[in-house]
Amino acid sequence: MKPLDLRKIIDEGENERVEFKSGKTTPKAIAKAACAFLNSNGGRIVVGVSDQNQVVGIANIDASVTKIKTQLTELISPPALWTIEKTPVGKQAVIVVDVPEGNDKPYVLEGAIFFRRGAQIVTASRNEISAIILNRSEVSQRWERQIALGAERANLDDQLIGNTTQSAVESDRWQGVTDDRDGFLDAHGLTAYGGITNAALLLFGKRPAATSPRQTAGNA
Repeated sequence: MKPLDLRKIIDEGENERVEFKSGKTTPKAIAKAACAFLNSNGGRIVVGVSDQNQVVGIANIDASVTKIKTQLTELISPPALWTIEKTPVGKQAVIVVDVPEGNDKPYVLEGAIFFRRGAQIVTASRNEISAIILNRSEVSQRWERQIALGAERANLDDQLIGNTTQSAVESDRWQGVTDDRDGFLDAHGLTAYGGITNAALLLFGKRPAATSPRQTAGNA
C-alpha cells in the first residue's frame, strides 16, 4: 500500500472496514479483529496506530510480523486468506493486515464467532450466526464449488498448482508451505469430499474442456 493512501485511511479514522491497533497490542487481539472481518464484509487492520488516529509505530516490526502471521494461522479456523505488509508512515512504520470477506464462514477463534458491527468487534448474535450458516449453504451449492463430475486430482496440472502455491506463500497470501499443494487446494475450497471442484478444474485443469460437465453436455 502506498504511504499516502494509508495516511488518508488513518486520517479518516476507524469504521466498519478499518480497525486500528496500537504497537503494543497482542497478536491475539489482531486475530480477533481478523476473524470479525472474515465473518463480515472484510476490512483492514492497521497496527501501530492509536484509537486517536495517531501513528505510534511498532518496535521490532519484523518480529511482530512473524508473530502475527503465526497467531492468525493458529487461532482462526477454518483456514483463510489475508495479506500482511509493512508500510512507512512518516518516520514510523506500521503493519497493514488486509482481510477479505471469507468464503467459508463462520470463522471461529477459540470457540467464539466474532462479527463486525459498525466500528466495533462483537460476538455474533444468534441471528447473525444463522444468516452466516444459511449463506454458506447457498455458496456451497454454486456451480464452481460443486464436485467436478468425471474429474480427479490427476486431471490437474501439478506444476501450475506448485507455481501458484509458491507465489501465494511468497506474497503472504497463504500461510502454508510451498510444497503442500494439496493443502493449498483444500484451504481454498478447490477440493471437497475426496474430489476436485469445478473451480479447481477451470483454474488448474490440464484439459478443462475435455472433462467439464458443461462441455460434455454441449457435445451430447
